[in-house]
Amino acid sequence: MPKITFDFRVDGIENMVKNLERFERTAVKAVAAAIYAEAQSVIEQSQRICPVDTSWLVNSNYVTKPFVIGRSPEVEFGYAAVYAVEVHEKTGVTFRKAGARAKYLAIPLNRAKRKLLRNIGKRAWRDIQRGRARLVPGQAPNRPRNRGSNPNPGTGG
Repeated sequence: MPKITFDFRVDGIENMVKNLERFERTAVKAVAAAIYAEAQSVIEQSQRICPVDTSWLVNSNYVTKPFVIGRSPEVEFGYAAVYAVEVHEKTGVTFRKAGARAKYLAIPLNRAKRKLLRNIGKRAWRDIQRGRARLVPGQAPNRPRNRGSNPNPGTGG
């Protein structure tokens, strides 16, 4: 039986690898930007129901610049006032600001939870298709602002 052999050469394998690496970097940046945008949206919604006394609490909100651990982009967001958790957990209290309530961060986060992954995917895919990720604003903090303690905490931030 005759033996058949094939010889072939692949041109451009180095370019293909570079393109895949570039795609991965773009995808990670796109997902990071999308996560940041969704976290900003949750914070904006939480500010509407965040208790306000002196504005110290509501103004302590933050969303950090995305950071990447391995290939996983992450952001941290919340409220940095030292009493933020205490006010967040104060159920059964009537706050001065109309519509303010306890769980001011948990409520919008839970509302967004169902659509969060889909929204991140849509935002990231749009940027990947463009071949670039939108930049995260330069003024975003790398870590929460240290708001210290409010000299007059009252019944809420």
